[in-house]
Amino acid sequence: MINKIASDVTAVLGFTPSKDFDDFIGIGARIIEIKSKLILQSEEVKVIGVVGPPGIGKTTIARVLFNQLSPGFPFSTFLENIRGSYEKPCGNDYQVKLCLQKKLLSQIFNQRDIEVRHLGVAQEMMSDKKVLVVLDEVGSWWQLAATADQRGWLDPRSIIIITTEDKKLLKALGLGINHIYQMEFPTSSESLQIFCQYAFGQTSPYYGFESLAWEVTSLSGDLPLGLRVMGSYLRGMSRDYWIDALPRLRSSLDTEIESTLRFSYDVLSDKDKALFLHIACFFVGFGEDFIKRCLEKSGLDVNHGLQVLANKTLISIENRYVKMHCLLQQMGREIVKKESSEEPGDRQFLMDTMEISDVLEEDTEFFFYICSLLFPWFIR
Repeated sequence: MINKIASDVTAVLGFTPSKDFDDFIGIGARIIEIKSKLILQSEEVKVIGVVGPPGIGKTTIARVLFNQLSPGFPFSTFLENIRGSYEKPCGNDYQVKLCLQKKLLSQIFNQRDIEVRHLGVAQEMMSDKKVLVVLDEVGSWWQLAATADQRGWLDPRSIIIITTEDKKLLKALGLGINHIYQMEFPTSSESLQIFCQYAFGQTSPYYGFESLAWEVTSLSGDLPLGLRVMGSYLRGMSRDYWIDALPRLRSSLDTEIESTLRFSYDVLSDKDKALFLHIACFFVGFGEDFIKRCLEKSGLDVNHGLQVLANKTLISIENRYVKMHCLLQQMGREIVKKESSEEPGDRQFLMDTMEISDVLEEDTEFFFYICSLLFPWFIR
């Protein structure tokens, strides 16, 4: 009991309001929108799901909410990157659920030696406690089942914040329109300011860098992760260095951006991976019905696959047209190129006109086969 009192007093005395995110462009309006959704909820334990594609800033906005709300809660915790930290062993999720609950309870009560021998321990310890819990980057249903599915035993004033790329998980939890906040991309003006913060340490470009800053901002597709990485990469460099770096930025992804985006691709099934690559290489901007007709005999279960990719925010379907963020599209095309960097003819897809020409010139039999398909009158 003495240890607990000492920990609680230390936590209160040591608290100072965070200013870590005061300079984040556009985040204030988004925080207001999320808090409005919390106010509109009639349930006693309030839950909000923040959903969006990788790199859009879900964790950042959850951090800001946590920093603003936590002073009003005697118990609070931020469980970061649950998807990457807790992987389900094949066929058995009980043990990993215990590990996740132990982490949750250890952080909430600031005790490292808590023993969790069964899944009822969390309910026993958190019963009637007013808590603020952030579950960051949830990737599987079992992770929600271990932490957020049973909310009735919490104090009615508790709040649970969930960030994820998968809208289907939030629907499975029973969250409705007032419980889900869809992250939107920054406006072009906000994107330029975000990029300039990292590239120049201010919200506008240096004199002589205006057009270059706009071009790099457009290459990021308004994705905050891309804006941060590209801005940091060019910070302090001369104008000539920027000009020399542009061709690489246009043609290849930074490793940090690629690793973040790739995580969402890697967890897809083989069929959904194949469909993602088809879209990235050929079908961005095409109609949903057209894609279904083109791939109806591919065996990829296109109807279901499009829903999966949309739920995981890897594509969006607007007015029945399929859209994909430019950096996700670039990642997909690079995955195909890496299948055979030296021999383009060994890849499953060819997109570059020069590579297509070279392959057809080297393989005349294949060239005439393609011509016979496209131009039946060509060979008689």
